[in-house]
Amino acid sequence: MPLSFSIKFFYVFALITFSLSQNFIYDSDDWLVLKSPGEIYSISEGPFNVYFGTENGVFRYNKFDNLIEYDYKINQGLGTRSSIYYIHYDNFSDQMWLITQDGIFYKNPLFNEYQQVVHHSIDSYNLSSISALGSINKYIIIQYMSSYIFIDSFSGTIIKDIGNFDINNVSWSSSSFSHNSSDIDLSSYYSEEWLIGFRDITDNYGSTESVIVGFEDRDLNLWYGTNNGHILKGFKYSNKLSVLDIGPISNVITSVVDDHNQNWYIATDGQSYRNRRYFNYNKNSKPFLSVWNEYNDEWTYLNEGDFPELSNVIINCLHNIDDDFLAIGTMEGVVVLPLHQLNQYRYFNKRDGLSENIVIDIEHHNQNLFIMTQKGISTYSIMNDIVFEKNILEDYGLQDIDMLDMTIVDSNLFFSSRAGLFVINLISRELKKISDNIFFKITFYNEVILGLNESLWMVDYLRNLEKVVVFRTGGARDFLISGNYVWLNLVSKVKLINLNSNESWVYSHNDGFLDTQIFDLGNDGDWVYFLTNQGIIFYNWRRYHN
Repeated sequence: MPLSFSIKFFYVFALITFSLSQNFIYDSDDWLVLKSPGEIYSISEGPFNVYFGTENGVFRYNKFDNLIEYDYKINQGLGTRSSIYYIHYDNFSDQMWLITQDGIFYKNPLFNEYQQVVHHSIDSYNLSSISALGSINKYIIIQYMSSYIFIDSFSGTIIKDIGNFDINNVSWSSSSFSHNSSDIDLSSYYSEEWLIGFRDITDNYGSTESVIVGFEDRDLNLWYGTNNGHILKGFKYSNKLSVLDIGPISNVITSVVDDHNQNWYIATDGQSYRNRRYFNYNKNSKPFLSVWNEYNDEWTYLNEGDFPELSNVIINCLHNIDDDFLAIGTMEGVVVLPLHQLNQYRYFNKRDGLSENIVIDIEHHNQNLFIMTQKGISTYSIMNDIVFEKNILEDYGLQDIDMLDMTIVDSNLFFSSRAGLFVINLISRELKKISDNIFFKITFYNEVILGLNESLWMVDYLRNLEKVVVFRTGGARDFLISGNYVWLNLVSKVKLINLNSNESWVYSHNDGFLDTQIFDLGNDGDWVYFLTNQGIIFYNWRRYHN
């Protein structure tokens, strides 16, 4: 049914109004978020997609490309209401309806903000009293205790009575909180890689997940969700189920590297050394490193059960060695992983010659790894599989200087510490102090070193010059240089500065960074990505900044 002129005008006016609070009017493909769904609570179907309401927002399965992803546009405007207990796509109004702990919300997918249903007819909103969400004609129907609540699907107004209706014609979504969620029975199904139980699935390592919600779409596909973020897909007239992996093992992303085969290696919950949080790790057979193939949009995981030597697999840093090896710095040493023979890994720690077990950073030059701990830099030969120098700084009397960051360019190793900024020529072994400034983050750019403390500095070590590039960064945790722009990580938001014009833009909660802690950032062609406690956020920033 075509929309009236007034409704069309309202949609256009709202779209313009909501867009004014963000930097640009973004296209739907300007942002990509990689995150774990957590528990799968609810499932619904739209014209071309199957939608999943989860612990961490709305995910979407596209029926044309057979991909499951976090739907950035649908999630925009949710704010802290990220746990979706009921989800329903209403085909009549083309609006998404969500029920969270805070209430009932709806929006057209084109908009940024959700509207909330004002439920004066409900004495006291209680999520546990809701047992179903669906729609019929132009009404949204909520089963609330022993009665029904009717809502106009366009305006969100509660309607007292819609007259007679056939309950059998209601299009219901499914939810793990619905009265029929106990009807799930998977005892007649099988999977090639998982053991399927009555209402649970078990992987090869013995880890079991409960299946808590099920749904059948219009194409007779069967969908199930687990309490640990897996989605099962099958067909009504088949006994086979596919178990779909979605997202990283945790949404707290602290380190990422990629290779030329479009594989992204993603570490989570690391960098505890930065807050001096040294705690005992309870190891068991669970994934500890996520691998995302961008081309196929497929997820695989490394399981700590395959690394028996490691007692603590919390990862602080990752380093790609010429697409041949992946170096993993942990709280208890280093794992060197051949990318084409994962079972032939090497592991070494302080017992094997490292200056300390807690590895902060890793770089490489030729066939040697340079492994930074707080006490210094150890060197490891990949070819000979041996740590041949415990601390290269001991020759210069610089041991125990509290290391902060390092980078290698050509044959020069630059490192920052509490004693200042230094460079070592790895061929001549000549050491030179190039700044008394203490930088907790450094990078090499256009033949100079850029260093971050309270300000962003340029250190021209060849001409012995130093100057401030950005004065008083506002407590930036990190920075990223791309052409004549610099990104500043301000923890809960980011700031982009054009170094030529000094024009700046702040990307904050209006652009999708609500309740977000940003740990690191990086470049990927025309895109920039942010490692956060809400997953990895990719942004096609070059579309708006030339």
